[in-house]
Amino acid sequence: MIKPVYSTSLGKAFCGDALSVMREIPTDSIDLVLTSPPYALHFKTEYGNADQQNYVNWFSPFGSEILRILSPRGALF
Repeated sequence: MIKPVYSTSLGKAFCGDALSVMREIPTDSIDLVLTSPPYALHFKTEYGNADQQNYVNWFSPFGSEILRILSPRGALF
């Protein structure tokens, strides 16, 4: 399993490819997912983003993994 880059008694922070990291996390085990996802913009940015027509297809695997790892009391921000 991927090692956290930061850890306290309250939780852990992971850094890496989001899909790869989430696929290693057990189901229903996360209480908070905090993210700033790229948005479907009208123009291309320096850091990259999916165009509006492909955004839903691009984001769907991330959404599925987030739903899988969130605990029943979990939240996504």
